[in-house]
Amino acid sequence: MLVDKRIKPKLEAALERYHTLVYEAVADVPMQMAETEEHLRSPMEAQQKLQWQEAEPGAKWGKAWSSAWFRGTAVLPEACE
Repeated sequence: MLVDKRIKPKLEAALERYHTLVYEAVADVPMQMAETEEHLRSPMEAQQKLQWQEAEPGAKWGKAWSSAWFRGTAVLPEACE
């Protein structure tokens, strides 16, 4: 039960404002990752120097003082166009 009648309009306004920021998953994107302690400056440099492996959902990554790079290719379903 709402105690203050001003709360409901504020909640409705917030829902309307943030509605455009809500997304829905439309496809899985297979990802690969690579970890390094080098400070690579560009994706091309990372592409050439790193050893890539499959990145499964929930995989742990991020050793101290390391960086992780991720890559994947996605094709949007026709329903998204």
